[in-house]
Amino acid sequence: MLKDAGYGVTLRKHSELTKIEFSAIAKYAKRIARHFNKSYVFADQNPVRTLTDTLERMDGVTPEYRQSAILVAERIYKVLSDSTIRYTPNMQNSTLWLVARMMDEPHSQKKIIEAALNGSEMGIRTSVPEMLSYIGLNKERMLSMSVEEFLSGAYKYE
Repeated sequence: MLKDAGYGVTLRKHSELTKIEFSAIAKYAKRIARHFNKSYVFADQNPVRTLTDTLERMDGVTPEYRQSAILVAERIYKVLSDSTIRYTPNMQNSTLWLVARMMDEPHSQKKIIEAALNGSEMGIRTSVPEMLSYIGLNKERMLSMSVEEFLSGAYKYE
């Protein structure tokens, strides 16, 4: 709910800033989530905006990469939301990494995680196959395509 209001913060970061134990914050965050009937408290309603914020914090982002990453994220988000699957922060980070690989951009998993407010390198690795399976792709097939091919839906007709 904090991210809904435009404040990018994680439980751990909030714990460091407020000097309150992480476990206490997590306990109350769960109560708040339960009260508002949401499965999250510090998550964002608009994952594409979160991805855009991550791009803002990354160094060396070209305009072409930024545009392509946002377009691919919007496409994946639409497919997942149509299937009622949450586009998690690790899936967002995975999208940034996949687009970087597709465009031969120098953005590593580590660099993406450092710019993101949450997620992990391991989370990217595990989210890639999960996310792509919902779209009907695998990692090798996705990386063999260009961004334009993916956006045009060319993979659906093979």
